[in-house]
Amino acid sequence: MESIFTISYTSGTSGNSKGVMLSNANFLSAITNILHFANVFAFKESDVYISYLPLAHVFDRLGCHTMLKQGGAIGFFGGKILNITEDLQILKPTIFPSVPRLLNKVYERVLAGVNEVRVTKRIAFYQGLISKQHYNEKYGWVQNQVFDSLVFSKVRERLGGRVRIIITASAPIAPNIMSFLRCVFCCPIVEAYG
Repeated sequence: MESIFTISYTSGTSGNSKGVMLSNANFLSAITNILHFANVFAFKESDVYISYLPLAHVFDRLGCHTMLKQGGAIGFFGGKILNITEDLQILKPTIFPSVPRLLNKVYERVLAGVNEVRVTKRIAFYQGLISKQHYNEKYGWVQNQVFDSLVFSKVRERLGGRVRIIITASAPIAPNIMSFLRCVFCCPIVEAYG
């Protein structure tokens, strides 16, 4: 159990790159903790996980190993991050791991798209967003049949249309962006730490 499973190297932005030795016990403990929170993550055999983050990062490797443990499917993106929307359309993942930097770009793109539509559609979008944010804050709800089908279905389709959970890690994400994305993608977003 204490044998080395992997060596994860830091980027070296604060000096020389460092190799962190992670044991089998480290990884098994992390996977066990992820599965312990099954009421939040609930990885299932029927899930499809998209892997597009660098595998050198422990965050994505934990996601992949957890999916393997649960018997789910893992789809690896085609290698060009600029084409990830095409990969999402093909794979139609149910679990979408991400990082705040990418989610911030998604937020900006969604807002830019909303600002380009007719005024009536823009009003409907913000009406749905305000309503969903209220219920998300008060009750934790991220879904609303009417708004989800009439207003947010096209946004949700950008991730393949089946994402049921987004997991973000590596740095904190702004609460207003997290709330916005929960409502427009109609699914919980969980911030992982550690």
